[in-house]
Amino acid sequence: RVFRGRDAWTERRRRELAKLALPRGEDIMQVWGCSMWTALITVPSRGWLCLTPSFLCFLPHIGSTAEQLKLDCVAQLHSGSSIVNLGTSSCLEVVMKPPENAQGQTGRCLTFGMLPDRDLCLRTIREAREVLRVERTSGLLRWRPIEAELLPPITVRNLLPLALHVRLQQPLEATLSVFSDEGSPANRRR
Repeated sequence: RVFRGRDAWTERRRRELAKLALPRGEDIMQVWGCSMWTALITVPSRGWLCLTPSFLCFLPHIGSTAEQLKLDCVAQLHSGSSIVNLGTSSCLEVVMKPPENAQGQTGRCLTFGMLPDRDLCLRTIREAREVLRVERTSGLLRWRPIEAELLPPITVRNLLPLALHVRLQQPLEATLSVFSDEGSPANRRR
């Protein structure tokens, strides 16, 4: 379930997500409007919670900085009612794993509140974490489709034990120059 639409809303989310410099192939799978609290933020920051295959990202409307959380670095993910957000029952708490060199420290805690359907959001993120865990442990993550731009001259040799699909496209500028008035076969005969 990846957003592939070309409407203005989806394109705006993609542009905002591009600012986070996520790895290639991280398409938006799901988006929820919410507010974010951390231990350092006393006033909630309103924005969008975006789920990609490997990341959970928060894109604020204004003011605060965006958050980029690797799904495999999430230690705990649970529904909750934090004192920080005054007991709203529609919040999601994410506790990150502490850094490897931090002895005895707990990970960072982020609270995402005012979610329209917290239980569905929680279930979707947990499913994405499980898919990522299975892909990492089984080696399937290495076989995700990739896109590469190859410029001529090229030679393609497949040494992998699987099919290699190559889609060739001619740049739009080259197509237009072939069909322009000056370069058309009819004008060359004159």
